[in-house]
Amino acid sequence: MQNSVYGFTGAKVGFLPEMGIAGSVTKYGRGLTLQTQDLIENHPVWGKEHGVKCVYGDTDSVFCHLPRSLCDGNTPEETVKRAEEIGREMGEYVDKHFLRPVELEFEKVYLPFLLIKKKRYCGKKYEEGHVKIDIKGLECVRRDFCPLLVDTQKHMLKTLMNTMDTQKSCEIVKKAIQDLMMNKIPLEKLIMSKKLSRSPEEYKKKAVHVHLAERINKERGVGHGFVAGERVPYVIAKGQARKMSQNGVLPEEIESGKYVVDLDYYRKNQLIPPLKRILEKICNNPRPFFAFHSVYKPKVTGVFASWVRKEK
Repeated sequence: MQNSVYGFTGAKVGFLPEMGIAGSVTKYGRGLTLQTQDLIENHPVWGKEHGVKCVYGDTDSVFCHLPRSLCDGNTPEETVKRAEEIGREMGEYVDKHFLRPVELEFEKVYLPFLLIKKKRYCGKKYEEGHVKIDIKGLECVRRDFCPLLVDTQKHMLKTLMNTMDTQKSCEIVKKAIQDLMMNKIPLEKLIMSKKLSRSPEEYKKKAVHVHLAERINKERGVGHGFVAGERVPYVIAKGQARKMSQNGVLPEEIESGKYVVDLDYYRKNQLIPPLKRILEKICNNPRPFFAFHSVYKPKVTGVFASWVRKEK
């Protein structure tokens, strides 16, 4: 209920914008989070004896790390069952210290769990008899990146969560890098798209899809280009422009041979940053997994082949 109050009072435009109320909601919520942490970490058994730590708290939830000494089992299922029992005990214990109508209850267990940063994590979730891989805030559940990154990140995270084999997960990343630099990745895995919220000419700051829409509209003429509300598909190609935002081309322009894919852009900008953040958490030295031993040298084909100067 507090979250909903924060929502309509914290909005600058609405029927009751009042930042003072919104600020008090977040302050009170933060106080409850800190109180929960204090109660758990200073508990004579959970905190003092076994060293339970509250590793993450956000909005209306607190994540506690339970050491194996407290909930170890012969199988993962036994460990989860014991963790659920302790979690319910913790929820009931903390809840007794809160004034009504505030309540705290146990929800779920993650085993394993990988916390990248605030609002970005992945874990194998056990909740009410159901088991699933839960991914929050990472690139593979957003629309900012190419399908190659989405598929690679999902594959390596699911492998890590299901097997806990860090080496196997890292090898998935290494193979994706190698396949990319050898041009073994299908073009559709490199296509990105963004929606035009207005006419291309109306933008002050122009991203790659806006520059591309502007160029295509000039080439094709009125009525045959992109208009507000449409999504613009694009691939980053090797070009002379210093700004990456000016090197976007249509997928069919790659297929025709007019342009070639900038593989190094996809390696440096699409794959390495998101995957490196994960690998840094699970291995000591992630750099070797991003190295490559050979590079594909593209050839311009079709009607544009005659434009290329042949080496003697």
